[in-house]
Amino acid sequence: MMAFKDLFNFKKNPKIELPWTKKEVWLLFIALLPLYFQFQEFYAAYQNMPSTIPIHFNLEGVVDGRAPKELLK
Repeated sequence: MMAFKDLFNFKKNPKIELPWTKKEVWLLFIALLPLYFQFQEFYAAYQNMPSTIPIHFNLEGVVDGRAPKELLK
């Protein structure tokens, strides 16, 4: 029977590394693709912004305050 201290002795357990299959690589690629396009869309919109952007609106929807666009970084 194993001693209690041996349950937490991980040095005896070998590290098992499994290579990624082509299917897993493609699934990861497909999963990350929308994030890439979202970043590209934000970056394109960020480049077209004026140097100051509205940061606060009153209850009527009129801009109360502005700040530099670097605030978004």
